[in-house]
Amino acid sequence: MSLAGLFIPSLAIANQKQAIVNVPPDSRLSCDDAISNVKDDLTQRGFFVPWKSPRGGMGNPQVKIDKNTIQNGYYGYPSDRTERVIFVLGEISNLYSSPKLMATLASQIMADCNNVGMVSFAYWIEGSANVGFFSDNTARTFINIFAVQSPEEQVKLEATYSRRVQTPNGVISQYQWGFDSTL
Repeated sequence: MSLAGLFIPSLAIANQKQAIVNVPPDSRLSCDDAISNVKDDLTQRGFFVPWKSPRGGMGNPQVKIDKNTIQNGYYGYPSDRTERVIFVLGEISNLYSSPKLMATLASQIMADCNNVGMVSFAYWIEGSANVGFFSDNTARTFINIFAVQSPEEQVKLEATYSRRVQTPNGVISQYQWGFDSTL
């Protein structure tokens, strides 16, 4: 089941507001160092720490680099930035309530990682909040179209910002860059 259709108030409210941050000049860090710096910042803020799983045991935070899926869900993505950095976190409700912080952290990675077009802050069970790179050299939190209050507005946004595409694995919905359904 896709998590996109779930209504999660703490995440939905955060994603209704878009934050826009200028990507800073290249700081001359390696991409790995830029990602490590953001990981360290998330750790200091208490987001990149082990958590107790409701299924028992402990969950561990992770950083993943995804080189294959950015084009699947989005049309109009920056074709020269095809990688996605995913921070799998534990307790992140405070992070989701700050789209500007997410955009700022993502912009630090985008400055030094020329292939990164998206940074995702994923809660291990509830989905993710995404920040994308835009051609005007900004990092922007995505607006989640399923987070709106009325079903009529959801339908309107889906019709405006998505398209259905036939792939070898079936039909998928692609959302315009800047709009998201992956909460």
